[in-house]
Amino acid sequence: MDETPGALRLALSLLLSADAELLGLVGPSLRVSLSEAAIGLAAGVPIGAVLAIGRFPGRGAVLVAVNALLGLPPVVAGLAVLPGSGSICCCRAPARSASSVCCPPPPPW
Repeated sequence: MDETPGALRLALSLLLSADAELLGLVGPSLRVSLSEAAIGLAAGVPIGAVLAIGRFPGRGAVLVAVNALLGLPPVVAGLAVLPGSGSICCCRAPARSASSVCCPPPPPW
């Protein structure tokens, strides 16, 4: 516990000084997080409004599905979306093998 105040002071000084190495590490993560939040907001607000106000056949089933998906941890949801995003393309085989192993195609949805 004795190191915590010193570590917090160092972290705060790095943030306030706009350290180039720190910004290089934090910048991409922050950009991805903010863009995902914006996409989620742009998609979620209209869908939520339709579900809250609209009356249509199958609304109950859609609400059950949406509420069930809200119970998933973010990591599980991210892993479900990752193969379709193109972020994972091919995995290399061990160095002693000349072949490469390709990942399966993304799901059709």
